[in-house]
Amino acid sequence: MNYEQLLLGDNNIKCNMLLIGKTGSGKSSFANYLFGTDKFTVGSGKPVTNWEQNFQFHSLDIQGVTLNIYDTVGLEADNYQNWISNINIFLDSKQSNKNPNEIIHTLFYVVNCASARIEEKELDELYNIQKKYNLSTAIILTNSDVATEEQKQGLVSLIDLKGLKQIPVCSISKKTRAGKITNTFGKDESLSVVLSSSYEKVGKELANKSLEIVIDKIEEFKREVINKIDKSNISLLNISNIEEEFEKIFNEEEFEKIFGSDIEDIFPKEYLVYIDFLNNFYTIDYEGKCYMDKVSELVEGINFDSILEKSEVGKRIASIGERFENDSFFDKITAGLEVGWILLRLKTEITDALNEVFDLMKNQFEIIKREINS
Repeated sequence: MNYEQLLLGDNNIKCNMLLIGKTGSGKSSFANYLFGTDKFTVGSGKPVTNWEQNFQFHSLDIQGVTLNIYDTVGLEADNYQNWISNINIFLDSKQSNKNPNEIIHTLFYVVNCASARIEEKELDELYNIQKKYNLSTAIILTNSDVATEEQKQGLVSLIDLKGLKQIPVCSISKKTRAGKITNTFGKDESLSVVLSSSYEKVGKELANKSLEIVIDKIEEFKREVINKIDKSNISLLNISNIEEEFEKIFNEEEFEKIFGSDIEDIFPKEYLVYIDFLNNFYTIDYEGKCYMDKVSELVEGINFDSILEKSEVGKRIASIGERFENDSFFDKITAGLEVGWILLRLKTEITDALNEVFDLMKNQFEIIKREINS
């Protein structure tokens, strides 16, 4: 998928999730718990979503990213085939879209761990859907806080046998008959699935494009600097003014013309919005987090001072100037002997040194780009 496809439509970055499961499994409570909202109707076991409302979605805005949660009719004993057929039709339509903003990223199959059984055919169908549509999928075992060990183990064993991921969840804190308060759990692991799939479908492309932009800017700055060196008065004849000449060529004003003065000037807006979205879940580990963090750290490290620090050019030029300005005739002779060869090909030496610095910077970003796509 191309980065440009992320900009189709309304230009919003989206994160899309599909919730499926049996009636009374706790889909609505799970969604409310996962995203800290009350948008989802809780129906106490009655079918909340009817066929006319099938695949309706609720939208939440999180730091500028639109989170769409698609809901379905609850699976019943008498609607299994119709239910499976409708889900496949829906996913055929969604996943054929070339815009990664419009496809479904995550599928959660919700099961009441305390009261529901799960049939092998359901798991087989879920496995097929996961493979067919390349979906990040997990089975959410709600009410795991009140389920018996036998109930939990029976479901977990069967799910593991089918090669599917399962997440025990308690969506609502309850007081048991014994007076014990059960705490909610399962949110972080569930969010990790959501963020990992979002990174795989959307974040990776945004990171790739951002890296390409930074690499292009490094190349542009290198060309500008080297072009100015070619046109400069740097030579053996005006060695005493070499530092001043160098400052004219390689200065912060020229740097900011290309890179800007802040990270917002480098990255595309969509990437920055996506980073803000991810930062909302900074405690959650997810696939790709290390790369997204590394990209931001490297770009934040690109500034005029850091380039000078990495470069030996400034130090070499300053040293040459100091030696020739020294009153000692011996120092002048010594400096001349030491840098004679450099002075004869001064512009070439400076250009080669700058090429080395810029290529080192560019290589850092290209390494991350390869890691992201490996």
